[in-house]
Amino acid sequence: MAAKIDIRWSDWSDSEAIQRLNKPVLLISGGRDSVSPPQDIELLQGAVRPGSKALVVSDSTHENDWYWIDEIAQPAKQWFTEHIPTP
Repeated sequence: MAAKIDIRWSDWSDSEAIQRLNKPVLLISGGRDSVSPPQDIELLQGAVRPGSKALVVSDSTHENDWYWIDEIAQPAKQWFTEHIPTP
């Protein structure tokens, strides 16, 4: 796949890719997420722009993060309000 889109996967590791962003990001993870565990989110926080934020939903897994919308909605809405200008 990497050859088809002419990239080197080593250039697109999580931390490499996130450092290429020039805007803050909102990271969301579940406390029981085996795909993107909280430890990975902590590492990414060291590579993101100021203003970025991480939300970790303690009992959530990768597959059901969005079932926890009640816990995610308000902090996510507040972050977007602060960082995404409205026209």
